[in-house]
Amino acid sequence: MKFTYTTKQEGLGLPTAIFVITTMALLAVAINYLVRSNAESTGEELNLIRSFYVAESGLQFGLNAVFPPPLSGEPSSCPLSITYPDFDIPGSTGCTVEVECTEQSVDVTGGTDPEIFYTIESTGSCSGV
Repeated sequence: MKFTYTTKQEGLGLPTAIFVITTMALLAVAINYLVRSNAESTGEELNLIRSFYVAESGLQFGLNAVFPPPLSGEPSSCPLSITYPDFDIPGSTGCTVEVECTEQSVDVTGGTDPEIFYTIESTGSCSGV
């Protein structure tokens, strides 16, 4: 008597292919998410750097208003509050800057003439950053 196996053959190809396709799709979605996140953070970092330099420029404008160069006119009085709603410098379109100056007299020497100290604050903003 001869025995023959006539069992039903079940392939492993289809489940393996589905697993590989699903894994690759998930990997593609994850890479896409990372690339998009990196692009957004790069744009935000660029706006942060632009905001910093716009604030530096605003500080220079404030210093120039309080302490003008010789023969350029009378200095502005402090307290002073200036807002530049749309900066007109190349590379900083859409940026705003607020400059505030406060004055404080401090008696340093104990005499009758107090020293005057100025505090100039500048806040730059570009695209909400």
